[in-house]
Amino acid sequence: MQDENQRLGPDINESRTTFYVNKKGNIRFGMAGIKGVGTNVIDAIIAGKERGGAFTDIFDFESAPSGVVNRKVIECLIYSGSFDSFGDMQRTQYFLFNNRDESFIDALAQVYLQVSERYGHAGRPLRGYRRDEAGASRSTASSGE
Repeated sequence: MQDENQRLGPDINESRTTFYVNKKGNIRFGMAGIKGVGTNVIDAIIAGKERGGAFTDIFDFESAPSGVVNRKVIECLIYSGSFDSFGDMQRTQYFLFNNRDESFIDALAQVYLQVSERYGHAGRPLRGYRRDEAGASRSTASSGE
């Protein structure tokens, strides 16, 4: 039986700009193929990974592309499955509403904007920054309250 390489979708930690073969011999989709994600965002994501290693969750992800990420970029990355490797949230949960009638993705984009305005393009990680608030929003949204 012939070994076939698997074709894998985009992943925020493993994808590069273009398609490439990973360590396991599988072909990983390049981020340049994601509609709505420009090269400035891709360059910032890659630089963030080189600077701080793999992203551990959606909050850690903010540390790389500060200043270039907006709601539309986050949405495109979610829809493409780029955040699926985080495992703590399913794609649909990003679009659920919290008790303030805002979706998690909108709250997340707002936090990105606030951090960017406060720190500029230096890229400060969100570890601990509003994690409790976003977590409460996520759990409230997922419980259907």
